[in-house]
Amino acid sequence: MMLGRPLFTGESSWGQMYEIVRALGTPTLEEVEAMQAGGDCRLAGHFAKLAELERPASAWEELLPAFAEERQALELPESLLSFDPAKRLHPAVAMRSSFFQHLPDDPNPLPLNLVDFSEEELSTCDTMAKKKLWALRHMVQARSPFIDTESVGKRAGYDEEESRDAKRRRVGERPVDDLNDIP
Repeated sequence: MMLGRPLFTGESSWGQMYEIVRALGTPTLEEVEAMQAGGDCRLAGHFAKLAELERPASAWEELLPAFAEERQALELPESLLSFDPAKRLHPAVAMRSSFFQHLPDDPNPLPLNLVDFSEEELSTCDTMAKKKLWALRHMVQARSPFIDTESVGKRAGYDEEESRDAKRRRVGERPVDDLNDIP
């Protein structure tokens, strides 16, 4: 998404895996074992064959030169694209990255469904992550009236009235300027 095209383009599955190794470097034995432990033995086997290339990782500044000066931007793909599934950043945590904090203040039009998370996506989040994503949606909506914030709150299991009555959450009573303000 940062390039406006796929980062790992290959003509085939093997070609795509080669591009992944070219960018991320050769997976270590521990990383291949972690992929196998995660249940993807076939994929791990393919990467094990590519491990013979013994290739170092490319710098993210080289892979995404338009973002070379934005460390926060480069930290996202670096933390999301790990061979070891246990080391990958959860997408909900990535969405709360400081890289996205500027969105409500961005003068450019925001995409219509920028933060329209599906029930499946939200089901992978803990309660705090859901609340923070819901607040992010409210912040973005302040800039883009095209986004329906009510549906994401309900899908996240968040009832604004119930929460307000219980005085557990105050986001609905005052503007949220910072996602860190959420209790």
